[in-house]
Amino acid sequence: MNATTEWTAGNQRHLMAELARVLAALTATGAPPQPTPQPPRPAQPESESSDDAIAPPASRTLTEVLGLSDFELDVVLLCAGIELSDDFASAVRELGGASFGLALARLRGAHWSA
Repeated sequence: MNATTEWTAGNQRHLMAELARVLAALTATGAPPQPTPQPPRPAQPESESSDDAIAPPASRTLTEVLGLSDFELDVVLLCAGIELSDDFASAVRELGGASFGLALARLRGAHWSA
């Protein structure tokens, strides 16, 4: 397997894990998170260490290049998830559809300046 194929497979795994994390936050029950900054995510989760050796996942590059906060990245992932996964889109529809209001109410680190 060449480096490009390895990166593509690793990037896909990373993206699916990130979408699952965002969907879990959107569908969590209980009080919504307070709009305070998120603690930083671990720089290199165990499951991704070999993937990152090739090149960082696209979402990390996007975050660094555009200077996105964790909340801003999660909004991008919310939009992408709707397009990439029927299950994700169905779950978001059940919540009333994708909106900035949904993101503000359900995602950690929410801020109006996003």
